[in-house]
Amino acid sequence: FDSGPDGNYGFGGSSVGPGRGSNPGRGAEGAGGESGSDSGGGSSRVICTELRRQGKISWEDWRRDLAYTSSHLSERHVRGYHAWAIPTVRLMRRSRFWSEIWRVIGQARANQIAYLVGDRNRPDYFGIGAKIILEGFCWVVGGFVGKRDVDVELYGKKWQS
Repeated sequence: FDSGPDGNYGFGGSSVGPGRGSNPGRGAEGAGGESGSDSGGGSSRVICTELRRQGKISWEDWRRDLAYTSSHLSERHVRGYHAWAIPTVRLMRRSRFWSEIWRVIGQARANQIAYLVGDRNRPDYFGIGAKIILEGFCWVVGGFVGKRDVDVELYGKKWQS
């Protein structure tokens, strides 16, 4: 584990980057209206979007994650991610325990992304592991599943044309 700037493991923020690469669209409720989706609607980062909605990660970390995902992960990664992350968000909405578990994991990954884009001085070793394992798992699962509509499944909305 690597401690964050506030000395807590997997918990602190990081310095703010410009949020490069976010695409305009519908983001999380109250989360600035940005979307990193290349998957056909809504935010491609449903766990981080839920953490942001709950106030558990900073807007800067959320936006940086959307930009990173948009520019570094394939549609196959996003499909695989949605296969398990959509049910995970439903669980997070019912359980503070699971929200806290994913806050620690999500913040560590966010810290590592901040390091990779130059907005943090040192790597987050737990974030490195989380990023490698989760992104690899998403890529494998993405080879077996189709696209899911995040807006319908998590927000009960269809895109207006």
